[in-house]
Parts: sequence; C-alpha cells; structure tokens
Amino acid sequence: MQNPRLDLQNIQNQFEMIVEELKSQNFFEFYSIAHQIDFYEDTKILTGKTFNVTKDAKFIVTAFKMNQFTAYDFYETFVNFYHTLQLQKWKDLGKIINYESSLIDLNEFSLFLAIDMTLNQKTQVNQVQKGKLCLQSTRDDEGKENATWVEYYFDENNDEQQYKSLLRKCKLINAKGKQYMYFQHKIQ
Repeated sequence: MQNPRLDLQNIQNQFEMIVEELKSQNFFEFYSIAHQIDFYEDTKILTGKTFNVTKDAKFIVTAFKMNQFTAYDFYETFVNFYHTLQLQKWKDLGKIINYESSLIDLNEFSLFLAIDMTLNQKTQVNQVQKGKLCLQSTRDDEGKENATWVEYYFDENNDEQQYKSLLRKCKLINAKGKQYMYFQHKIQ
C-alpha cells in the first residue's frame, strides 16, 4: 500500500511545478474566465496567447475548463482540497472528533493567519517560544496577557495549544524549526 503522505507530497510537487511553469510565463495575469482556453499538441496551451508546458497540456486545460478558474479560484480549490485530505487523515487516526467544526476552524485559522501575515508584510514568521511563567510586566492594565499576533497562531503555552498544533499540521505551512511559511506564497 502506498504511503498517503508520499502521494500527497507528489501531488503537491506536481502542482507547484505546474503553477511555477505557468506563473513564469505570466499565465495567471493574462488568463481570465472571459478567455477561451484550448491546447495544441501535448505541450501548448492556447488562450489568446500560446503558453508552453512540459506536462500534459490536455490535462491542465481540462482542469481549467471544468470550472473556468481564475488564479484565486485555483488556489482556493487546491487549499480546500488539501485541508479536506488532511482533516480526513486526522479523523481516521482518531485525533479529530467533529470533522465539520474542525474544517471551519481550519479554514478560519488559515484565512486569518494569511491576512495577518499580509497586513504585517511577512512571507514567513519566526516564532520565539516563551516560557510558561507569566510575569506582571507582560500583562495589560486589566491583567490580560499581552500577546503578539504571531503568538496567537503559534504559542505552545496556551489552552488551545494542542488543537492549534493540529490545525497547523493540516495547513499548507512549511515549518523549519520555529520558522513558518506557506508552501506557496500565492496561497497566502
């Protein structure tokens, strides 16, 4: 039996290669749902302009014709597909009890993290782990702990740490130590 993680990684790698190939030719800036799209031979996509691809052009054109994706639609569909696969995996392992609410939380967690990263002009986040001791100087006038937006998503010392950790594992985020970034900056 194939390892589902390897299959997912292979799909993700192929997706990223196709996106990079199209992006390098400014395909997403040129293409819109108003354009007709077709293929010629195995390596050319026609949509008012010719784009060369190394993968099966018929497959790529068929994917676009299914729903007439814009670049945003393409990324949104891919992210939703990835989230669904990851949550199903965790549900099968018994880590998630309520699939529907977890999917809602994951989508909101992803959306708000992307918004915060964009508003703070970040493409990657370095999270510095703090100790569990909460001193008075780190609290505001009402006694609430002052937390940065980064700590909200990545702090491992709060009550929701285990759940947020699970949500981070389901997202298209690459973690190297305590440095986090989306696999593809366009997903952000």
